[in-house]
Amino acid sequence: MYKTIPVKASFSEEEKAFWLFQCENANSLGNCATYYAKQKHYSWLEQQPEAYTTFWRGDVLRSGWKTYKCGVKYAELCKELKENPHYRAMAAQSAQQTLKSVAESITSYNKLVGLY
Repeated sequence: MYKTIPVKASFSEEEKAFWLFQCENANSLGNCATYYAKQKHYSWLEQQPEAYTTFWRGDVLRSGWKTYKCGVKYAELCKELKENPHYRAMAAQSAQQTLKSVAESITSYNKLVGLY
């Protein structure tokens, strides 16, 4: 567990603009990585013969996608998004850390699928 330490800092307008730009790019890169992972996962699901099925929920017959683990890893995210304008606008370590947080989310999702 991490402890949050509040830091009070006063920035000049130029520094404030820089950090705002970095935060916006980190958020956009995270969204792009999540979108990429979802699209890759859904295209993989469409290729699986029994991924879309009918099932009973209570007394109602329903149809929908089966739950499968997502195969997208951190290395693939880095490789595919390295040319992304948001990735390129950020410092390398910041961009990599943003992609690592998305990869951790995918790993958590996969663990939940295993428990489901």
